[in-house]
Amino acid sequence: MNKLGLFILLYISLFSLTLFSQDKPKSNWYFFGSLGYQNLEIDNLNKVLTDNNFPSVMNSLVSMDFSVIYKKGKHNFSYDFYVSSPWTSKINNLNNESVLTTRGGIASYGYDIISNQRLFIFPFVGFSVNSGLLNLSNSKIVRTDDFETTLLSFNNKNSYSVSTAAFVVGLRGNYNICKRLVMGLKLGYNFSPVSTSQWTMENGNTLNNGPSVNVGGFYSRVSIGFKIKN
Repeated sequence: MNKLGLFILLYISLFSLTLFSQDKPKSNWYFFGSLGYQNLEIDNLNKVLTDNNFPSVMNSLVSMDFSVIYKKGKHNFSYDFYVSSPWTSKINNLNNESVLTTRGGIASYGYDIISNQRLFIFPFVGFSVNSGLLNLSNSKIVRTDDFETTLLSFNNKNSYSVSTAAFVVGLRGNYNICKRLVMGLKLGYNFSPVSTSQWTMENGNTLNNGPSVNVGGFYSRVSIGFKIKN
C-alpha cells in the first residue's frame, strides 16, 4: 500500500477513536437506493477497439447502487455497492458489438460540515474496488420470423474483465423529508494512482499489453431511503 493509502487509513482510524471517545452522541442508520451516472476513463481502451474494427464503448453509464450509512453525531461511515451499464450497445457495419459494464464497492468516512434536524452534508474519503466486464461479439444477423432460419445465425463472443483499486473523495448531502423518509445527492471521484492494464479472459487467461483504464471514474447519484434510530 502506498503512502496515500496509509494516510487515509490513519485518517479514518483517528476519527474512529474520536467518535467512540465522545459521550454517547446520537446515532442513526440510513439505507438508500440510488440512480445516476458514472463516467469512466477508458480512452486507451476505445482506441484499441477502434483500431481493431470494433466500435468504441460508452464511457458514460447509467449507475444504480445500494448504500448504508451509520451516523453517530457528525461522523458518517458508509458502504456503497453499485452496478453500471450503458443505455445501449454499439454495433458497427461489420456486425461487431462492444459492451462494457461495471460494478464495485466503496467504503468511506465523512464528517458533517452542515448538520441540523433536517439536513446533513459531509465530504468523505475512502477506498473502492471496481471491476469492468467487456463483452465483444460478432454476429451474422438474420432478420426473419421463421424459427429454423434463425438457426443459420452464428455468434462469436469474447469476455474480458479488469479490476482497479482506487481512493475515493466526494461530497454527500441528505435531507429528511419527513420522520423516516430521506432524499440525498452524492458526488464522488475514484482516483486510481496507477491505471490497470491487466485484463483476464473468461477462461482465466491473463493477457499482456492490455489498454490501461480506470473503471471507477466520476459518479453522481440521487438517492431515496429511510432512517432507523438507535
